[in-house]
Amino acid sequence: MKTLKVGMILYRYMEGMEELHITSIKRPNKKQGYGFKIEYPIRVYAVVKDEFTWVKISKKHFDYGWDKNIDPCWKVDFSLDEYNEKGLPSSLSFTKEGAFTKAIEAEQRWLKRVDKNDKEAIDEYKKEIAKIRQQQSTFKNKKGKK
Repeated sequence: MKTLKVGMILYRYMEGMEELHITSIKRPNKKQGYGFKIEYPIRVYAVVKDEFTWVKISKKHFDYGWDKNIDPCWKVDFSLDEYNEKGLPSSLSFTKEGAFTKAIEAEQRWLKRVDKNDKEAIDEYKKEIAKIRQQQSTFKNKKGKK
């Protein structure tokens, strides 16, 4: 099992490849409840890095950084204990290749759940799987040419 560190990059496929950066690994603030302390597990926080979250900070200088107000849809967090027991959450991977594979597996699971009489939904899932596989082969070909 890889050791997670701040700054590490994770990948997930959601309508395209997304790059997530681990921004912090910490225990949430301890809160007291009715005279006793509640110990929360250590959590890993990651943010998708794209044009909405990685922005120009200064108008005068050319320094970029994380936006101060990032929408929760661009954030992912999971428990470090869960990672140590089960590994990364189902949509995340350490490599782009792994993210493609997990996306294909997820679509195939959804395809199995679809009603066999619903031809339109079946065709839609098959098209999505074909699209992901095509992007995966394009990625492999680009990787092999370098």
